[in-house]
Amino acid sequence: FKLFAKLATFNKTDLAILITTFVFTVYKDLVYGVLIGMAITLVLMAKDVFKKPHVNVLEDMCEEYLEYASEGKSKIIIPDTNLNFINYNQIIKYCDNNLDEYANIIIDLKNIKKCDVSSTEKLVKMQKQLQKLGKKFDIINANPYILTQFDKMRKL
Repeated sequence: FKLFAKLATFNKTDLAILITTFVFTVYKDLVYGVLIGMAITLVLMAKDVFKKPHVNVLEDMCEEYLEYASEGKSKIIIPDTNLNFINYNQIIKYCDNNLDEYANIIIDLKNIKKCDVSSTEKLVKMQKQLQKLGKKFDIINANPYILTQFDKMRKL
């Protein structure tokens, strides 16, 4: 039931899908619950889930990002699609490439309107792992809704 509590503080769409799936599973059958949950998810999130992400990676520091960088080489990752459990791995791939070379990892979310719970959780975990390695990890230009999600996830 931790999942219900976590989702209740985040995205209401995810919570509605989870509750609907749960209700159909309990009152009808597991198969119906899973099918209904998948169908609702596809209808509500189809445009985000199936859109292949495009990610810009800047390795040369431009003036816009100077205030976020400390000493050392920086990598700036700028995704252009909403983050979800499917396309998040694309971001991970860009972060992990030649990670040893960089002291600063900056993810610019200026083009992102939504970020689902699983992506938020993974970004927070990545931030903690990189900080343990002595790297600076910043998420910048996120809209207030996404920043609220990150703050809630950091507290859990």
